[in-house]
Amino acid sequence: MLAFPETRLSSCTLEQVSAVRSRIEQLPHMPTFEQTAQEVTQAIYAAFRPSLVLVRTFITVPYRRLPVDIQRAVGDASQVQGARALLKPDTLVLALAGTAGRKLAWTDRRGSRGHQGIPLISSQLVSSIPMVARLLQQMGVGLNWIDTSDLSLFDNSVASRLFYVPDAAATVDAQRRKVIPDQDFVRTHGVKTVFGVGGSFLINPSALMVLIAFCSEPVPKGVARWFSTITTGLMARTLSLVQTGALFQP
Repeated sequence: MLAFPETRLSSCTLEQVSAVRSRIEQLPHMPTFEQTAQEVTQAIYAAFRPSLVLVRTFITVPYRRLPVDIQRAVGDASQVQGARALLKPDTLVLALAGTAGRKLAWTDRRGSRGHQGIPLISSQLVSSIPMVARLLQQMGVGLNWIDTSDLSLFDNSVASRLFYVPDAAATVDAQRRKVIPDQDFVRTHGVKTVFGVGGSFLINPSALMVLIAFCSEPVPKGVARWFSTITTGLMARTLSLVQTGALFQP
């Protein structure tokens, strides 16, 4: 792992974010998307540790192409939600690929409880999860495609979208629900701003990648946007891996 000078997001500059991106580009190439995402996620956390609680990278993957452990977690989650019968081989799942944070359990995706894979089974189900619904809307893909399985509704832009929650404790959606539902997590870890950057791969528009940062201080929207330079690099680095299906470690 590369060593980084620690920087606060509230006072960082575009040049500092660009320097982190340049150093990430020095990381060795890995054989799967998961391994690359983990390396990059850890590097971002190391560089901005004073401002970060948790950083995670997700990618949408058809259920049938997930490793067995994530399939099992997704199946269990679907069962709890009463939607197991709706889970199909081609159902897209927002799968956790990279994670780094303050707790040891946050440094390996296998330690995640409830977030290894979020099945995008129906618009109604996704709408009931305010953070995921807002994420998909702000990433430009919305929810309309879910019930029809019309993947042409995915936006083809690459690494150009921003998910932004300025105040994790107070920001609500149109139904007056907290966008970050787990307010115990927000209070316990002092989460202030949550943001995500990412987009869809041109060669596979249904593969939506997003890096999400849970921050311990308010982060300006403009600073959050700068991280698109890092996710653009990550998507370029993993383009061939996504194209060939080398997504998770066997």
